[in-house]
Amino acid sequence: MVQPNKTTKAFTNKQLVGISSGNSQYFNISTDEAEVTANIGNSVANLILFVTNVSSSGVTYYIDVYRDGVFQQTFEGQGPAGFFVGQAPGKYTCYVYADSIIDIDTEYEWFVSGITSWFYSTNLQNNLSTTSNLSYNAPDIKVSDFISGILKMYNLTITAESIDTFLIEPLDWWYQKGGVIDITRHVDIESIDVSKVPLYKSIGFKFQESKNFVNAEYKGRTGKSYGDLIQKFAFESDSFTIEVPFENLPQAKYTNETVQVGFTLDEDYKSYIPKPVLLYQRPASSAGSAGIKFDDGSTVNTLSQYIPLAQDVIYNSQDYTLNFAPEQSTYTDQIISNNQYYVWYHNYFKNLFDEKNRLVSVKAIFPISVLTNLRLNDRLIIRDKRYIINSINANLTSGEVQLELLHDLREVSNNNNVIFTGVGAGSIATPVLLLNGATTTTVSTTTPGVSFSSTTFTSDDFVTVTYPANPTPEFEIITEAGDDVITDNNINLIDEESNYTVIPVQFLHTLQNGTEEVNYTYILQSP
Repeated sequence: MVQPNKTTKAFTNKQLVGISSGNSQYFNISTDEAEVTANIGNSVANLILFVTNVSSSGVTYYIDVYRDGVFQQTFEGQGPAGFFVGQAPGKYTCYVYADSIIDIDTEYEWFVSGITSWFYSTNLQNNLSTTSNLSYNAPDIKVSDFISGILKMYNLTITAESIDTFLIEPLDWWYQKGGVIDITRHVDIESIDVSKVPLYKSIGFKFQESKNFVNAEYKGRTGKSYGDLIQKFAFESDSFTIEVPFENLPQAKYTNETVQVGFTLDEDYKSYIPKPVLLYQRPASSAGSAGIKFDDGSTVNTLSQYIPLAQDVIYNSQDYTLNFAPEQSTYTDQIISNNQYYVWYHNYFKNLFDEKNRLVSVKAIFPISVLTNLRLNDRLIIRDKRYIINSINANLTSGEVQLELLHDLREVSNNNNVIFTGVGAGSIATPVLLLNGATTTTVSTTTPGVSFSSTTFTSDDFVTVTYPANPTPEFEIITEAGDDVITDNNINLIDEESNYTVIPVQFLHTLQNGTEEVNYTYILQSP
């Protein structure tokens, strides 16, 4: 979005200075733009915005000026006044906002000095309230940078499906959808070259440098910013660093309260505009014993609940965090292991750094059927080993292919993907990923009492699995008198029949050639 004035007040509602009529050569009613054309002769074209009337002369108002969508300057005033908007050719828009509730009447004047004048009055009233308008107070970031940051944050792949349609999915999911193709008979065995994988001497995942005083204190104590992850290795190679365009804003709680707040205050407790910040929305929570109070100068309103925004969120009954490192949550006070690195990057680097892994270069001659159907996320088998494609260079005329491969030491698909749940009944959402070449995927289970939001899928989607409570829950052994049975070490004895319940969820993929492939996700209920 276009960044407004950096001094924009935090609790105001910006209003566009509208245009309802006027000379169409200079005023665009549909877009509320006033256009300054090129200078006429030796005279200069000018655009002025007049504030003709205000409901309260003691309230300070502000006017942000944009030319061709780019911020130019901010005016500040009280009561009726005139402001020189600009004379450089371009299309101008103005936004008005104030410290408190006020009504403002505005009027544009466009004229060429010394020749003639055109006047225009909006005859419209801008009713400014004290409601926050987040879209005008958000930090500046390009759409391309935002998308790039999200892709890096979650280790996502992006595939163009048409001119303006893209498929975005995590790297592990992308690989899970790949087929397994045996290319042994197409490979020139004499051309195989095996070498060590060039490993990184360090891996780093970083947010933008934060001026926040909480983060500054944290960095002073630990040597790194909150949420960053840096790991060094004894290898002689390049470093791998992921830096996202977001600032990680650690928050804090009031003493003996559940309310969490974030401050855009630096080490000197002065306000600053942060880099864009990503936060999860958590369920509504208590606003503490005293509540959260809003004072508009005449009335104090108290909220008993609020919507916390935090680095972490609960999904499928587990805590996940936006931090790259396993930090202590500022909201739950618990260390969250499901961090960005572990969830989205760990499998890739575990496979890469495995001592069995090797970089294999090989030449092959592929028939047209293989060349036209091969996907970069397919796994390739040569003799008794499975590989993923690191790079590929193909001659479509001759069918000659030069491959650079890495050993694939991970699961072939989402077999043995385990989701842990509590002892009670509930629901979880799990992805349905159609394999390459699959036309349909059918979801089923052998566990009674389990239901699905849908059972047949023709494209990637999520299925909600609803399951009953664990039929063999854990309970303590007690005597006929109702007393606990304990050991000599004062440990309560648990009934030996209690156990985990495993719910297998089967994904049956029907391929275009009529064959079928099966994989599973397992729901593991605690006793």
